[in-house]
Parts: sequence; C-alpha cells; structure tokens
Amino acid sequence: MKKIKFSVFAAAILTAVSVFMGTFASQPADETPSQPQSSEELAKTVIIDRVRYTMREFEGKLAVFEEDGTIYKIYEINVSLLPEYDQKLLKNGIRISTEDELRARVEDYTS
Repeated sequence: MKKIKFSVFAAAILTAVSVFMGTFASQPADETPSQPQSSEELAKTVIIDRVRYTMREFEGKLAVFEEDGTIYKIYEINVSLLPEYDQKLLKNGIRISTEDELRARVEDYTS
C-alpha cells in the first residue's frame, strides 16, 4: 500500500514538474529589440513608423490624403469597380508611411 501511495505521489510530482517546465519552455525568450546604432538609423526608424499618407475612397474615387488631412492626389479610379476586399480597406483608410510604399500602393490600384 505504501508503494502505491509513493508511486502516485512521485507521478504527481513528476507531472507538476513537467507542466512547470513546459510552461517556461513554451514562452519566447525575452529579447530586447536592437537599438539603432546612429542618429541616421534612428531618424529612418522614426520616419518609417510615422504615417505620412492615408489612401481611401473620396467621392467614389481613389484618393491619397496627407497626414494633416489635406488631399494629396485624387486618381480616376472608380472604387466601386475594385474587389470588395479593397473597397473595405479603402473605406477604413490605408495608412502609408513612406513614398515607396505609396508608389507601390498606387501602382497596385492603377495597373
């Protein structure tokens, strides 16, 4: 009888240790993001993170707005002719950080 109680106790301890170790093993290691090495890299990081344009529907057309809300450009693209998914994206506004990203997005909708 003592052997059975000891076996159950040992199994319970091993299970608890396994669960405990599994919890820690499944968590990602804490990694600190690499810090920019120079002020130029820091400036690039800040520029990339800042929303400079918003692409959305305006009066049925594809339009790009600057960060202050002024119209940057309106394209002769009828939004209602685009796929439903794109229409939903444009209704909510597509946030754009860089000139390159803006060019790529415009090219996607105009070609």
